[in-house]
Amino acid sequence: AAGDYAGGIVGYQETGTVRNVYNASEILANRYAAGIVGGANSYTSITNTYSRGLVSSNVSAAGISNNLNGYSTTRSYNYYDISVLAMYDQKRALKPSVASSSEGRTSNFLIDAVLSNLGYSNTIWYVNESAGNIGYYPELIVFKDNKNSDFSVDSKNSITRNISKGFGTLAQPFLIETVEEMNNLSYMV
Repeated sequence: AAGDYAGGIVGYQETGTVRNVYNASEILANRYAAGIVGGANSYTSITNTYSRGLVSSNVSAAGISNNLNGYSTTRSYNYYDISVLAMYDQKRALKPSVASSSEGRTSNFLIDAVLSNLGYSNTIWYVNESAGNIGYYPELIVFKDNKNSDFSVDSKNSITRNISKGFGTLAQPFLIETVEEMNNLSYMV
């Protein structure tokens, strides 16, 4: 996008609540790109969200939201995947921090997560158990159990990740098999 305020769910949030959503897409903006809300003003609430999407901007890139004004805001149980971003060769000047934080977490924190550890309700969210080299992020039950098979299939695809190359953690480091992969990784972090 050539414009400002791009988010995986909302571009610009003047007021109100964003709750129980996730993003798995690439978000680009000239200014203010974020995994969930591109720009959030005062009197806003963002809760129970995660982004596994790629984010980049020329000015201000955030994993969850760019908080334009900090008064009367609520931010809780929001996470973004820093392992995905660590491997991202961004298209704009900036990407969200890949340092671990209360919001920035490695893939293994979200994949196969215990919902209560995330602060998510098991009446709204579901987690598939990983099988072999395939891992799963939390999924919204409303999509998982949707009668329209296109929704349920698209939902399953959006939460599926090949985990054979590791998570970029001490316990499960990225598996680098070629010089090219090493050069790419060193360039991106």
